Amino acid sequence: MPLRLALALDAPGARPGAAIGATVQVREVGAAAGAAAPDRTMRRPLPPQATNGGPLPLTVTAALLDLTCVETVDPARLAPAFAAGRPKPARPPGGGRGDARHLLAPAPVPLLGGAGEAVELAPGESRTWRAVARLPLDAPPTLAGAAVRVAYKLTASASYTEGGAGGEGERASSATVATPLTVWPPRPSRLPPPGCLATGDAATVALVRYEPGQPLAGGARLAVVAARGGRAPPPPPPGLGLGRRLSSSADGGGGSGGAPAPAADGDAPSPAEPPQPPPPSFGRRVFALRGTHGEIARLTLAGPPDGQLAPGATLRGALDLRSAQPPAPACVRFAASLDCVERVADAWAVGDGLARRTVADEEGCETAHLSTTSFSLTLPPHAPPTLVTPLVSIGWVLRLEIGASAPGGEGGDASAAALPPPPLLEWELPLLVHASDADDDDG
Repeated sequence: MPLRLALALDAPGARPGAAIGATVQVREVGAAAGAAAPDRTMRRPLPPQATNGGPLPLTVTAALLDLTCVETVDPARLAPAFAAGRPKPARPPGGGRGDARHLLAPAPVPLLGGAGEAVELAPGESRTWRAVARLPLDAPPTLAGAAVRVAYKLTASASYTEGGAGGEGERASSATVATPLTVWPPRPSRLPPPGCLATGDAATVALVRYEPGQPLAGGARLAVVAARGGRAPPPPPPGLGLGRRLSSSADGGGGSGGAPAPAADGDAPSPAEPPQPPPPSFGRRVFALRGTHGEIARLTLAGPPDGQLAPGATLRGALDLRSAQPPAPACVRFAASLDCVERVADAWAVGDGLARRTVADEEGCETAHLSTTSFSLTLPPHAPPTLVTPLVSIGWVLRLEIGASAPGGEGGDASAAALPPPPLLEWELPLLVHASDADDDDG
């Protein structure tokens, strides 16, 4: 492919109403670059050659940038009344099951100046455009649930000809590259107090307001703000993002660059920052686990130093059964897990509304008589935050299970093997997980 098309985002995501910058670049890489990875699946003609043996000019005839949002629902998990009054669904992009509807319909924005404008690229020459996309205020967050999936995608496409426009031996081709865009939920109307691990009142949970299955009221604004070109374009300014998150048509079209780009010539390494004092330790929280006959155990939880659970954070706990009120049962089994629970809103729920319950991390042990133990559970790097939308809610819980035998039943009785399994005691503590967007700059 003699044309390399690249698309980069300044940041991996943004909140509703915020703007995010994007960079699109087309570069003529020549026949030599294209020959480095030949296409063996089909026979393709060689690129046209000039009379002097060099490649003919490459002309970009069209370049487009588009932002779309698709909501896909599983009709088996929603009440039939949900489809009433909503646009007719389509098949999900890329296949799969479910009913897909465009919340942001395709509306490509031309990157070239006007109709009929073309850009001719000499070998090694490139052209770069800067664009800004502003999300609507009612944009729902990115979701990857069982009942509902919401996906945003920024797509760049270019049409070009080899051999000069209208010339002899002209051959038309095109390239497309796409990259996902993460939309975080809006900030809660009131932040929880420092060190709050468990969910409090509704004001501390991100509430999302939009009309499911309907086009977003505000729509997205996509505009080209700058363009530059030349045989040796200057390096991108800091924060442009070409090295942080790069999708290239030469890499298969649609992937993201895994490694950061090397520093440009002349860039001095940043000076070492002075050592920072350690953050204040998180205050421990103690909970009493009670059963039918009173307190059974004490649970001590400690979260991250700032007390805010986010994707990748670790929650540590300690269980002490020595405080159990007599007659104390014997704990022969213990398990702790972090569960993500997706529920459909009551208005559209089928049955109890539980769409999916996923165990993110778990620990456990079996013993003859447990008195104390500890555990450490970590949220996945891409864990969804706690949120509530008009269609579903995403929540996190710390689930504890204790298998307790009857008081005095832990002795060496020979008939113990014939006894039924010990009763299972269960507790759940709702947790408040925030979006991992510490470097998010709304604007």
